[in-house]
Amino acid sequence: MIRSKHAHARIADLHDRADLPTSAVEQPGGDGVAFRVDAAADNLADARRAETIVNDEVVRLGAIFDRENETSLLNRWIAGDAATTTGEFDELLWTALEWQRCSHGVFNVSMRRLQRLWHRAALDGCQPSLGELHDIANDIAAAPYRFDGHLLRQTESCHDLDLAAIVDGFIVDLATETAWRTCDLRSLIVSARGKVVHRGDGDFDVAIDGPYDLAGTTPVATLRNTALATWRPDGQNRRPIGHSFDPRTGQRLDTRFSVTVVAPNATTADAVATIVSVMTPDQGLAFVQALNTPSPVLHPAESFTGIVNGSIECWIADSVSEARHTGP
Repeated sequence: MIRSKHAHARIADLHDRADLPTSAVEQPGGDGVAFRVDAAADNLADARRAETIVNDEVVRLGAIFDRENETSLLNRWIAGDAATTTGEFDELLWTALEWQRCSHGVFNVSMRRLQRLWHRAALDGCQPSLGELHDIANDIAAAPYRFDGHLLRQTESCHDLDLAAIVDGFIVDLATETAWRTCDLRSLIVSARGKVVHRGDGDFDVAIDGPYDLAGTTPVATLRNTALATWRPDGQNRRPIGHSFDPRTGQRLDTRFSVTVVAPNATTADAVATIVSVMTPDQGLAFVQALNTPSPVLHPAESFTGIVNGSIECWIADSVSEARHTGP
């Protein structure tokens, strides 16, 4: 069996990564290491082909959802200049909509507006008024788009659309699945931005780390054809500051704990980690337990990146206690 040894793409810095097998080697891609791939196959050609596929898919999908590029499909759709979208585009927006619904607004696709309000207040040397926070929480409670059957359309301006909470996991999922379906591999591990996806033979253990050193044995998550996502407080996960607010109230959060989630796919793990980070630890663990309970409201999606019932594990770790865990 042969393992591939390299893969990179020019999208963003890799951080919060798990320790991957020593056969996987990081290489910088201009603006930093974007992701790591460890492909194990019976022949080197398949392993290297998997690397190339993951690389190409990450670049292609990253370009579709790039908010910094005015010509990206996402920005053209927001501006009303894109007459048609793609299946991947619709799938991500549908999945985000479903998470906003099932989390009762804890997950929110309009966080940019809340972020802008707090940024403006900081420049003015004050905090937003309770009235402003109440108004903006009401305004962003409903998503600015919907699906009429299979037709995606904006119901109001999507200028503040923010998919950062799940887009990385979504891209890693699709890139991994494309390589896994296309190549004859024994196993495949893709890691990027605190997300790790495992497919194939064997197990892959990832240490559960937080903003502190756990006393005693560090908990370990075991991936078996599953995915992991980690959320950390501002300043440690480098995520946009918009993820440190409660969209239900507009209030800024002072979250002191880290969240690690293992789920069937990285999109689900990413979304759940973000949702739990907004809640108290007790509320977050209860939310995960509810996801692991069969419900007529939460149903498996037809696509593999959608909301998944069951098989979700969550660890919450803070600076004063050992990691708390719940799972199926």
